Amino acid sequence: YVMGASIKFPFMQKADIHIGPCHTIPAYRRQGIYKNVLQSIHIDNHHSFQKAYMIVSEKNTPSIKGIQKPILDIEVSLAQV
Repeated sequence: YVMGASIKFPFMQKADIHIGPCHTIPAYRRQGIYKNVLQSIHIDNHHSFQKAYMIVSEKNTPSIKGIQKPILDIEVSLAQV
């Protein structure tokens, strides 16, 4: 899902988006699907948002690695919330 700023995340600005929750079915993991979906979101929406937020468990190492991979020119910052 790609959602605009919402009551759920009041720190978001109007031009920010929230991506997620994300889940890849186990049989399809490690095929680059997650990275490709994030690339598509960026390509399709890069003119309509300033920042994209994803909430990820710090224990979800595969998801964090997928987010940290270079996706065009997206700057990634991880922070504990």
